[in-house]
This record gives sequence, structure tokens and C-alpha cells, in this order.
Amino acid sequence: MQSAMTDSSKPMTSKQKIREMAKERELQRIETQANLTSASKEEGGKNDAGGNDSEDEFDIKGWFKEVTLYMIWLLSFTFAMFATRDSIQMFEFTQLWKNLATANIENVVSIPDWWSYVESDVVALLQQSTIDTDDFALSKLTESNNRFGNIQVGPIRIRQLRVKSVPCRALDGLVPQGAECFPDWDSDEEETTYSKSVALNLTTLDSSLVPAYSWKDNEETEEILYGGKFNWYPGSGYVVDLTNSTTAQPLLKDLQDRNWVDLKTRAVFVDFAFYNPNLDMFIVARILSEILASGTVATTPVFRSMILVRYNLETMGDFIIIGLEGIVVFFVLFYLAEESLEMFKQGFASYFGQFWNTLDILNLILFVVMIVLRVRTTFSISTMIEDIENVNSARLQSTAFLMTQEFNIAGVNGLIMWMKVFKYVKITTRLEHFHP
Repeated sequence: MQSAMTDSSKPMTSKQKIREMAKERELQRIETQANLTSASKEEGGKNDAGGNDSEDEFDIKGWFKEVTLYMIWLLSFTFAMFATRDSIQMFEFTQLWKNLATANIENVVSIPDWWSYVESDVVALLQQSTIDTDDFALSKLTESNNRFGNIQVGPIRIRQLRVKSVPCRALDGLVPQGAECFPDWDSDEEETTYSKSVALNLTTLDSSLVPAYSWKDNEETEEILYGGKFNWYPGSGYVVDLTNSTTAQPLLKDLQDRNWVDLKTRAVFVDFAFYNPNLDMFIVARILSEILASGTVATTPVFRSMILVRYNLETMGDFIIIGLEGIVVFFVLFYLAEESLEMFKQGFASYFGQFWNTLDILNLILFVVMIVLRVRTTFSISTMIEDIENVNSARLQSTAFLMTQEFNIAGVNGLIMWMKVFKYVKITTRLEHFHP
């Protein structure tokens, strides 16, 4: 024993000290890792034992409630906006007028081509078809022109926009000093007094020609800003109304002889509208010819089919549609309040840092715009119906444009709403793959 004590009391060498320190560090590392593993298992056991069951049960209930409310909103919107539209009839009705009014439109590349098109295809729309004048009382109900059972609404309107002349850059042998040039369209340079190289005296014109040379602002024409292929155009301009083929042909011939559309002209609109009582549907057409500074004529036709009276209140289906739209509006207000409260709680930056929150707000903003457009067009239509005899294609153009934008927004909203279904699929591990 004395020998052993003597050995243990001997001082350790440096190598032995290093080995001892290494052993101690390794033991500490193993002990720390064991403690962490044990704590993790205990925490997991507690979650599995009781706490997680109640949390999962709460999440499933909340998830199911949220999905149910959202699906009611989604399906109400889908049926109200899309299932009630007779897309096939609308398409065929639109195709009929495209074929009638644009058969030769591809041949229009210059101003003389435009005149030929108007005097043939456009005037033909004013000619009564024989099938409408024989056996049926429809042609006797109105003095308007009828084409295949479609009643002309107001006159066919031709409206042109002109620019002021500017001095040309003189080129010896080509462009003389003081010559006039005609730039591209600029609303600030719109010509509001019709002028040519020779002064025009309106008092010497025939009374039927005076309106064609008198500028009107957008309030008089009842037009709104319109976007073409190359520029945006205001609702003002010089207007010619064609009421029937008998007076239209000599009027157009006289205007062509006088070069009413010339190098100053930058846009010509041809607008017309027809009503089909069988479908209770209107066709509102606009054929825009943009005349570039190069002399080229680019023509763009637009045809819009629409049902003016959307709430007849005559059948059970009408009341169902109103009910569905009421549900949609209710949920828009509900989700607006909910998202506003959520944004207030999370803070602006944190709220919009989440993808689905941003999509929710975009969805609701589009709904608000849709509702505003629906209210505006409904009141506009009510006003027109009260004075249906004075409705013209110009008034219908503005309403048809706004209704088209409403349908376009509805299409975008429908896509967003069906995309948002993936927001609710984070319920199983497999479906999590579809959740960002």
C-alpha cells in the first residue's frame, strides 16, 4: 500500500496531463449530447401524450370552418358570374356581325380603301333585309332598320379626330419653304376648327354637311377616352350620323368628294349597335381606323355582346342570381373587415410579407372595383331604358366598355379565387407540396 501511495503522489508528466484533459473534454461532450437527446425525447413524449391532440383538434375545426366559408363564397361567385351567361349564343351573335361588318376590312390600307369600305360594307348594314319585311310584325314595331331580326339602335356614327398642321422642314427641290406637315396624333394638338388650305365657310354648305365640319367635345358626343393600337383618343371630334341607306349614300359621296377624311385625320371611328329581341341582347360594335403620319391605315374592329337588363325579376332563376350576388357582396365585406383587422395586428410590413395575404388583398380590391362598375352600369342602363328612343351607339359604347371591363375583372378574380384553394391544402404532409 505504501508503494501505491508513493506512485500516485508522483507528479504527472506533460503528456499525461494532456491525455487527462482530452479524456475529460470527451466525457463532457458525451454527457452534454446525452442530456440534449433525453430532453428532446421527453418533450416529444409530452406532445404525443396529450397536448398535441387538443391542438390538432382545434386546428382541424378552424380549418374546416374557414374552408366551408370560403367555398360558399367561391361557388356563389362562380355560379353568379359565369354559369348564368349564355356564352354560346353570345359568341354566335358576335360572329354574325363580325362576318357582316368586316368581310373586306383586311383590304383597308389607305384612305381611298377606307372610303370604299364605308360605302360598301357599312352602308350595307343600313339596308333592310327582305326576310324582315315580309310576314312578321317585328318590322312594323319600329321605324329602325332590321337585319335578320336585329333592330338597329340609333344611327351609325362616323367620328374623326384631326391634328393641327405644323411647318415642314424645307428641302430644296422636294419641300418648299412654308409647306405644312401633319404630325402623329397628340391630344394637345387636336384641331377643333376644321381647316384646309382654302378657308371653309360653313354658311355655304348644305345643312346635312354642317355637322360633319363642326367639332364636338366629349360631353356632346357622350364618348369616353378610348385606347387604339397606336394611341389613346378622346371622345371629341367631327361627327356624321347615318340613319338609313337612302340618305347615307349621297352624303358619303359628297364628303368623299370634299376629302372630309384627309392627311390631317388621325383616327376615324365607325360605331353601330343592334338589338336582338329573341335573345334580349345588344351588339355594340366599333371599327377604329388609325391613320398614321406615313399614310397607312390600321383598322381594329371591336364587337361586344351584352345583356342590358340583368335583373328582370320574372323567374326564380333571376331571384337566385340576385341572392348569389348578395352572398358574394356579404363575403367581400366580411373578408375586408377580417383582413383589415389582421393587418392591424401583424403590422403592414409583416402582413404583406406573406404571399397569401397579398393575394387576398388583391382579390378584394378587384371585387370592390367590380362592385363599383356593376353599380355604375346598372344605373346607366336604367337611365337609358327610361329614354330608350333616344339611345344611340355612342351611349351604348361607354356602357359596353365598362361592362366588358367588369367581365374581364371577373375572369381575373375567378382565376385568383380558384388559385387560393391551394391556401387551404396544408392539412396533410402530401398536400404540403402544393403550399408555398
